[in-house]
Amino acid sequence: MTGTRHTEAASRRANDYRQPPMARVRALRLSPTALRLAISFSLSVACVSFAQAASAQAPSTKKTASLGWARLDGADACIATRELAEGVEKILARGVFVSASQADLAIEGRVAKRADGPGFQATLGVSSSKGEPLGTRELSTDKTDCHALDEEVELAIALMVDPEAALGPHPPPVDAPPPVDAPPPVDPPPPKTVYVPVPTPAPPPPDPWRGDLAAGLAVNFGGLPSVSVGVVAAGTLEPPWLFPLEGTLSFFTPQTTELPRGATVTFFGFQGAGFACPVAARESFWAVRVCGGVQGGFIAESSEGFDNKDPEESGLRGTFAAGLRGRADFRVAGPLGFAIAADLMVPILRDQFVYRTAQGAAINVFQIAPVTGTLDGLMVLAFP
Repeated sequence: MTGTRHTEAASRRANDYRQPPMARVRALRLSPTALRLAISFSLSVACVSFAQAASAQAPSTKKTASLGWARLDGADACIATRELAEGVEKILARGVFVSASQADLAIEGRVAKRADGPGFQATLGVSSSKGEPLGTRELSTDKTDCHALDEEVELAIALMVDPEAALGPHPPPVDAPPPVDAPPPVDPPPPKTVYVPVPTPAPPPPDPWRGDLAAGLAVNFGGLPSVSVGVVAAGTLEPPWLFPLEGTLSFFTPQTTELPRGATVTFFGFQGAGFACPVAARESFWAVRVCGGVQGGFIAESSEGFDNKDPEESGLRGTFAAGLRGRADFRVAGPLGFAIAADLMVPILRDQFVYRTAQGAAINVFQIAPVTGTLDGLMVLAFP
């Protein structure tokens, strides 16, 4: 009997080892508490593995920025740059602000009193690292406390840096030391007024003295018994503070008048004149002027064929006249040019040339005309 029981027990153990593996698992009995713990541990391991794989494949989109913040006149009590930067980093739960040379974005802002009423207004602008403008934002409040804008300004800057992170849930802040190479933001210095010296322009040089010398031919009407031709020389001086002044010298060639019984009288004249020209105009290549002045000179006569000529009688007679002169100048090349001038004179001295016959009768030979005229054609050398 004993041997039989041992044989049966050994047979049962052999049958148990011949069962398939799943049959053995099903035969295992677990308590409900142990089963829940096993399932929870398996799910935790799977979730952690999936999160690590996703974070390894997703690219980092966190951006950095530089911050410039100015408190204009009347806004000195508003939030300072450092406090503003700390508030934005608290919203984003990370370090954001670095120096301008390392930043992905450049944020510039300012706060000032409102011009249309009580309260304050903040203006924000963001641009890329290349200086391309990306957007602006204006915030305002009618409250007299400037800190009423703090939260709105902090949130607006956070949205400019990272819109998704600013709108989503945030983990609790972790006290981490700031990067070694990231200097803390500082308030920009107040604007300075720079006075740029403006050089005083040098006064223009004074107008130079002008003038000319001229010479040419002259034709006289009324100064001698008939139309006479002569030569003329002229000079002009024009100070910068006065109108032009002109002087002329003229010599008219002799002309002979025949009288009865073969008697002749020869006349020639010499005249000098001075003029002041208050009416004048000048351009690059031409100039005109109208002058007034006086003229004086003499007329010389010599006679032949008179029986009763008075040896003490002088052959020179003085002349004096006043009148107008007009002149037009034209520049040809450099200082060279030509001019046309005309005089119209009224003689004040009008001597009469007469001779007496043997019977004592006086016969008029010549008397200067009531109005005389001269026409000049001149070659001109101007200076400067």
